[in-house]
Amino acid sequence: MSNSPPLIVSATVRSFKTAVQLAQSVHPRFVFRRETDNPRMIWKASIDLSRPAVPSQGNLDAYDGYVTYLIVQAVAGNRDVLSGEIADMRKMVEKRYQSYHSDDPLDLGEALWLAHWSGDREAWSRTISSRSVQTLEQLWQLGYFRQPAPLRLAFREFGATIGVQVNPAAPREVWEPRVAELHAFWLERLYTRDRDITPVMFCTSLNPGVFRKGYIVDLQQMS
Repeated sequence: MSNSPPLIVSATVRSFKTAVQLAQSVHPRFVFRRETDNPRMIWKASIDLSRPAVPSQGNLDAYDGYVTYLIVQAVAGNRDVLSGEIADMRKMVEKRYQSYHSDDPLDLGEALWLAHWSGDREAWSRTISSRSVQTLEQLWQLGYFRQPAPLRLAFREFGATIGVQVNPAAPREVWEPRVAELHAFWLERLYTRDRDITPVMFCTSLNPGVFRKGYIVDLQQMS
């Protein structure tokens, strides 16, 4: 598995140090059996991090950690930064990606977003991208996204619309009109429920911006 960091803009020294310290502090509280070939992590810990609050592992937790740590390492420009933590996450990703499955549009969209940071460079990102696009296509063909509004959750669908916009594995000519259709459908319904997260997800989906790999670098080159 390649350990090439994604291209991102550099952060301030202070923010970088805080990110590294945070990762180093919380990682041992969430990841167990680190010395083995099969580490595992928990979904939630108690406020003081002394015990697991939810001992199960989320479907994308390992991928989240792996990508986030690689981004921090890329900012550092030093492969030694968080190398142990990245190795833990990489082992979990390797163990899980072949069996990745979801029928939740939010989960599938997040998977596409996470995978787009590595693109075609790594087997896990190629596999996750392909399966997520295929499943979203199946959901679309089955009419999932045309059910009555009370049977749907807007913010979960916006997870999907963000993912298909940033990951080139999703055909743009297919998904661009679908994204516009979903935006139009939910525009008048943004505050019917989940008022805290739905408008934020909607705005992000309208313009994924900094959630897209290389976005800020492109802006700097244009200025």
